[in-house]
Amino acid sequence: MQRLLIILAIMALPALSLAAGDSNHGKFTVYGFYGLGIISPTDVNNIQRNFTPRPSDISGATDFGGGLGIMLSPKIEVAAEYQSRNAKNLNGSTGIELNSNIIWGDVNYNFIRSGSMRVYAGVGLGYPIYSHVTSTLSGTKTELDADKTLAYEGQAGLGFMLGRHVQLFFQGAYQSIVSGDVKTAAGVALTTSTGSKAKVDLSGFQGTAGLGFVF
Repeated sequence: MQRLLIILAIMALPALSLAAGDSNHGKFTVYGFYGLGIISPTDVNNIQRNFTPRPSDISGATDFGGGLGIMLSPKIEVAAEYQSRNAKNLNGSTGIELNSNIIWGDVNYNFIRSGSMRVYAGVGLGYPIYSHVTSTLSGTKTELDADKTLAYEGQAGLGFMLGRHVQLFFQGAYQSIVSGDVKTAAGVALTTSTGSKAKVDLSGFQGTAGLGFVF
């Protein structure tokens, strides 16, 4: 988190010396972002209810990452993005922490891209390079990995140029991120109270803010 804030602060420095009216939309954008998500991982929350002391349900996630966007035309942008999502709700030394690192490929359509403003919407396809569960019960940790499956998202956003090369943007999205089976290091699948194989569902609405360097 601290590293991300430092990166965003450095990226914002050029805006201090540029007038807001001297805006310019370039072809490439390198960006970073931070955001919050609303999630409801049902299988994980049901398993946590058997822990003592019982943690409250996991209902939120934090996100950070960055990417590269390329304008194929004044209306169409393609982007490659890295996202790290973390969710947990520990009660002291008891509870479950979820971590997923995802590579996204997005296609965005610009409804407005003129002056200093940009309005866009798009869709994306993602694949996790890391999907991990850490279960802690009375201070004893158990590490598990989840089978990787494709993820999907739809997003809409609003961007503002802060001078010639810096863009501030806000984005809302819905992400469908559901893992395969959660397994121990020995390959044994984790099961719920009903006997079904547990999944990690990090799906939900997401809001992010970020800065991009446009050139």
